[in-house]
Amino acid sequence: MNSKRHSEPAERILKTAGELFYTQGYAATGVNQIISEAGVARASFYQHFPSKKDLAVAYLRRRHRIWFQWLRSHVERETEPTARLSALFDFLADWLPASGYRGCAFLNMMSESPTLGGEIQAVIKQHKSELRDYIRALTAYLDVSPQEQIADVVLVLFEGAIIECQVMRDLWPIEAAKKGILRLIDR
Repeated sequence: MNSKRHSEPAERILKTAGELFYTQGYAATGVNQIISEAGVARASFYQHFPSKKDLAVAYLRRRHRIWFQWLRSHVERETEPTARLSALFDFLADWLPASGYRGCAFLNMMSESPTLGGEIQAVIKQHKSELRDYIRALTAYLDVSPQEQIADVVLVLFEGAIIECQVMRDLWPIEAAKKGILRLIDR
């Protein structure tokens, strides 16, 4: 069997579910809608994803890889440590309007379904932990102390900027967070 042909339905399901979960929400997206819009048979859906939760886990893992690629490619164009921190917020300024201010897919899913628990919550927590580790790695090159505390402030302002931009549908929270961080590390 051609593995490409075998994976096509799974890819269509993941792509469709990702768009629907992100734009209309996890709880509002039903399996029947995903099957219909992906153009796959019900049996094919369940062959690849035994449940909606399994599909959500696959979606979040994929989203994590893609989102981190976007973030890293944006940040790592810069060579100076301060410029890299600044680029974190420049990334947000590019990404959020392009996404229609939908915000963080992980926080969105968690906030609408806080009782999901299990593997979905574990994937969300892993994503946030890896973001924290990435920011800590970026601050390790700064001449500031205590570095971990500064990194945690950057993380909180980064996450807060995402949420506030989503609510306000404006970029001013990103600029405020970026200015605050630059002021903090320049003290």
